[in-house]
Amino acid sequence: MTTFTIPRGSTKTMSIVVKNSRGVVQDITGMTIEVAVKRNPDDREEELVFKTTATPGDGEFVNAVLGLVDMYFLPADTEDLTPDTYWFDVWAVEGADRYQIVVPSKFIVAGRVLDMDGA
Repeated sequence: MTTFTIPRGSTKTMSIVVKNSRGVVQDITGMTIEVAVKRNPDDREEELVFKTTATPGDGEFVNAVLGLVDMYFLPADTEDLTPDTYWFDVWAVEGADRYQIVVPSKFIVAGRVLDMDGA
């Protein structure tokens, strides 16, 4: 399990290396990568935040042959989330096939540090 922490309402990149079940880097050319953030790791319906490489600006392949992809979290993605521990998982999609590449892991939304004037 991995942990991803982001201050509420901020920008952060989630860098992912896709490997197969033997731990070997997987060529993800032609696949779509999806990240879903949820309150409960077993919930397949409620997605508080959903990112996919199929949507411009959500993520991009750094090097698909080497299984490298970056997913981008923007301020609007976490602005309305209460600071807490949520869960995320990552899937690779190829046609009708879906492969889980990151098991449900902690997605921590941290509180923001306020300016001295309270803004």
